[in-house]
Amino acid sequence: MISVILFYFFLFSFWAENVLGFKLTSIHGASLMNFSFYLMLMAWCFTVVRKKRLFEFNRINGYLLLLFGVIAATIPIKFLLNEVPDITLWGELTLLKGWLNPVLLFFILYNTLDDERHCRLALFGLLVFFTVTVVTAISASTGFFQLGTIKVAQDRSAGFAEPNQYAAYLVLFLPVMFSGALFAGTKKKKIIFGALIFLACISLLITGSRGGVLSFICVICVYLFAFSRKRLLRPGVFILVLLLGLPVLLTSAYLVAPDNVKKVVIARFDPSKAKDASELTSGRTILWANGFQLFLRSPIFGHGQGTFIPLMKKNFRIWGNSHNDYLLYLVQYGIIGLGLFLMVLWSLFRGSWLIARDSSDRDLTILALSYFAGLSGLAVAMFGVNVMQPLFLFWAYSAVVLRNGQLVMQEARLK
Repeated sequence: MISVILFYFFLFSFWAENVLGFKLTSIHGASLMNFSFYLMLMAWCFTVVRKKRLFEFNRINGYLLLLFGVIAATIPIKFLLNEVPDITLWGELTLLKGWLNPVLLFFILYNTLDDERHCRLALFGLLVFFTVTVVTAISASTGFFQLGTIKVAQDRSAGFAEPNQYAAYLVLFLPVMFSGALFAGTKKKKIIFGALIFLACISLLITGSRGGVLSFICVICVYLFAFSRKRLLRPGVFILVLLLGLPVLLTSAYLVAPDNVKKVVIARFDPSKAKDASELTSGRTILWANGFQLFLRSPIFGHGQGTFIPLMKKNFRIWGNSHNDYLLYLVQYGIIGLGLFLMVLWSLFRGSWLIARDSSDRDLTILALSYFAGLSGLAVAMFGVNVMQPLFLFWAYSAVVLRNGQLVMQEARLK
């Protein structure tokens, strides 16, 4: 149970820092979030001593360790290429730690959640966090109240992080909300989940993220297909929701949204308002074309971590990140890094699908398919955004779903 309590503390710390702007101290690295993270690491260490095993090896862990090795190996490559000034070993290790922290959260939770009840409690914490951020985003956009770092910029707002990243986060978790509305045991729970879905759709529109809406449509299609294939939804429901439910849901969310949000939707989602593809994508096509040129200069091993922005500025006099995680991996870690990153994603897709295919537990099947659909949406969203802060929640969600699947299926095999 201590692992769940510490995870709740971590979620609170994440919210306090990213929403309230809370700072525990002025000392770099001595943050409340880091403190909560170190407590979870200590809990993992106790688990290692108790089980006499560092972690439970699986396909996902293997690919993550290989990817970590490749990223670490780009540090000397970055020094050898000498394309970016003022490189320090400490700075490179700090960047590496920044990449590693969300992944470590996956290892910690996967190895410290000891039973199904703990997994369900951890999932409950993630859903409460989702609810709080959705309400926060809508409240900030309407001007009802403002919290810390949550601001409305150009009539766009988010529950945490910047709007496009927050939209990707919403897309990841919306399928489990769909499942709650469709499969919850009581009418009261179905109503609660339905209300949350509606609020989340308003929050998605508030972000003004075109990529987020496209990812959301992808999620709906994958969700309906997966649940129809497992015969949890009838084919007629598939067609009805796809052709009628989705337009009604988005239209209703638009109609009740604040006036400033409606202006954003009209301005950002009408392609006729843009002069060309560059304006339609907010300059992404230029960044992508230039980024691909950078990739061609070092295609195998890449240029090293944290090089995209300085190389873009140095070679093209443009300040901007890739707005595409796949391109970012290509430029910074080369074909090898991108290949391993894709294998990590594939192993997550495969792991959740196998759980849904092989489990005789209906609730677990529903959860695994919901995760599968959300992951599909996130994978699509990463074509148009660099996902950073939401990675902590993504890896926590992944650990909860996969660990829950492992525990349930182990118990079934023992019977």
